[in-house]
This record gives sequence, C-alpha cells and structure tokens, in this order.
Amino acid sequence: MFEERALILEKLGRHDQAISIYVHVLKDAQRAMDYCSRVYDKTDTEKKEVFTVLMKQLLGGPNLGGLPGMTIETEPHVPDIKNVMKLLKDYAPYLDPMNVLS
Repeated sequence: MFEERALILEKLGRHDQAISIYVHVLKDAQRAMDYCSRVYDKTDTEKKEVFTVLMKQLLGGPNLGGLPGMTIETEPHVPDIKNVMKLLKDYAPYLDPMNVLS
C-alpha cells in the first residue's frame, strides 16, 4: 500500500513525500535512489533537487509533517552513513553542496 502511495505522490510531483516513504516507511534507500534517478531532471527546478532531498532525509531523519494522514512509529533517527556514502559515490554530480549543507 505504501508503494502505491509513493507512486501517486510521484505523479503529483510531491517528491519529498515519496522519498520519505521509501526511506523511512519502507526502509529501502536503494529504491529511493532509483526513484531519484528516474525522476531527476536538471531543467526542472523541483526535480533537480530530488537527490538533495534524499541526502537530507538520510542524514536528518523523516519529515513526518510531510506525510499527512500517515502515522509512522519512529525510533530516534540515526544518520544512514552507509547509504549517504553510496549516494555520494554514485550521484555526487547531481547534488548541490550548498543546498545539502543548508
């Protein structure tokens, strides 16, 4: 059911919420990276930030306010360093360092 919701959110252009589902609900960072690869578009102001959104969620935890109507049991967030390193290794050219650090 959550996968379907992520697909609907993708169609609606709500990429931050779709990424939250992949990372924090489904706990599948690889699928989140695949999602970002699929929707990334450097000419679209929203779509060009999907990798930055993913990096921030891997480092900082879920944006639960961004998932209305969805209750998620969360534990204290621990940055996902393994997947952060994979994201940097595979997709560094798609990340804007200033946005990641802000």
